[in-house]
Amino acid sequence: MPKKRKKFTRQNCPKQPPIFRQKRHNGKDTAFTIIDGRRIHLGIYGTPEAEKEYRRAVAEWNTGIITPKQSNSADCTVAELVLR
Repeated sequence: MPKKRKKFTRQNCPKQPPIFRQKRHNGKDTAFTIIDGRRIHLGIYGTPEAEKEYRRAVAEWNTGIITPKQSNSADCTVAELVLR
């Protein structure tokens, strides 16, 4: 009998590292990455400084220093708006 494959969910899925990205802005290639919905600018694409900043950002993300955005207490759900 074949073994069942393990289903990956958000809780048990291995974390994929953020992608080192490039964007052309004002004639310059800028490097950035997106971690937990936040765009982190790393400097000029292709420079050692940008690669160093990327490694630093990924290391912080792996250790949990960079965390997902927290909602403001002023934010409310649709259900709370309906009750008002």
